[in-house]
Amino acid sequence: MPPKASFARLLAYTVMLSLGPGSLALSRAAVDVGVVVTFLATMFTGLALAWSMLAFIRVKDALDPIRKIVTYQDLGSQFASSGRAVAEAGVVGFQFLVLCVYAVLIGQIIGVYSLSNGIWLALAFVPLCVACCVQHLRDLGAVAQLTAVSYVALWLATLTYCAARLFRGSSVGARAHNTSVLPTAGWTKPVHLYETLLYAFEGLPAALPQVVDTLVDRTRAADLVSRSVVIVTAVYVVTEYAGLFAFRRPRASLTYNLLDTLGEDALLPMSVNLVLVLTVFLKFPLQLFPMISILERKLGIGPGGQLDDDDTDDDLDDNAHKEKKEQEPLLPNSAAGRSRSAVFVDARDSGECLRVVLLRSTVVAATLLVALLVDDLGFLIQVAGAVFAPLLAFILPLTAELVLIDTGDIRRTHPERLVSAALLVVATVLAILSAVAIVYDAVVTDAAR
Repeated sequence: MPPKASFARLLAYTVMLSLGPGSLALSRAAVDVGVVVTFLATMFTGLALAWSMLAFIRVKDALDPIRKIVTYQDLGSQFASSGRAVAEAGVVGFQFLVLCVYAVLIGQIIGVYSLSNGIWLALAFVPLCVACCVQHLRDLGAVAQLTAVSYVALWLATLTYCAARLFRGSSVGARAHNTSVLPTAGWTKPVHLYETLLYAFEGLPAALPQVVDTLVDRTRAADLVSRSVVIVTAVYVVTEYAGLFAFRRPRASLTYNLLDTLGEDALLPMSVNLVLVLTVFLKFPLQLFPMISILERKLGIGPGGQLDDDDTDDDLDDNAHKEKKEQEPLLPNSAAGRSRSAVFVDARDSGECLRVVLLRSTVVAATLLVALLVDDLGFLIQVAGAVFAPLLAFILPLTAELVLIDTGDIRRTHPERLVSAALLVVATVLAILSAVAIVYDAVVTDAAR
């Protein structure tokens, strides 16, 4: 079992998980949406996600005595092999796009300081490959803590500058931009805001099973979810409005607006953006780990290949239990205990060291290539929020809950069943609408230009 942590520590951890590139992209997504629709969309997404996360907890409580629910893949396994395959595809797709977002951030910021895309690709490839050859997520515990604190510092610095722009000199109302109440552009704008919100929020449900298992008082899991969603939703509303009101055209990362207004040589924008580059660089292997574990398991190589898909706790001997425990994503606070095995992949990983390194290097190269070809931070975030986030955040947990209600493993009142069923339908419809909006903008809007 992972070491236990207090309610307050886990609450702070879950909130910090939600501060990253997604939160810094919200203001740009909210442009032309209107302040009222922006607020309503953020509140709806937060409340819907809270309900879905509570459903995930109920499913976990019902299934843990039979099969430990640690990841989305474990949840998908309740729907036979096809369910697990769908969950794995969702995780791989979402995490790959997250890595592409990170690569775009690195490239765009370094590009400001006169390095071409080809140069930063050459500079970033080898260090990222080395960092991504860590065996177990537990070896990156200190890195996870550092990146979480860095994101908080970046967010505070950026919002402080936004506040300074609004409150200096004359009245706030005279300086505020984007104050329209209702949408002023096409129907796709609110949909893209919803996609960006899903991308930003996804850190909460992704970490939920590990957070719940680490909580000292397991009965407070629902309270932890409720409070973390309330705090994160409030943070997102503040971030959206700060960027909207402070800048006429917020960019895909609010930190870019500091470069635009203060200049690339000023201390504040240079510090904030270079720290952002360092942070996403350090976070890169953390985001790679969930997808690479799946790919290695499928190929039967490396740390991820040490267990078969159908292994259950009851089928494992003591050594296999130890290996499975090391494969489970652990919270940063559990990284104090060192793994006895080597930090980096080596020949002991099923004798497939070269194949493991080649696989991970190929994934890194693919993300850098996508960053070179697309180079649109907002678009990549929208695709991740439209295609993969709805499956992970809503469809899997809500479907699992409704199925278990029918089998009698979870007891829910009729109104509660209706809410879960209605939310599942709405989330599915919004997922389809989101995909249509992306295609519409890519084909119709671009053609009109």
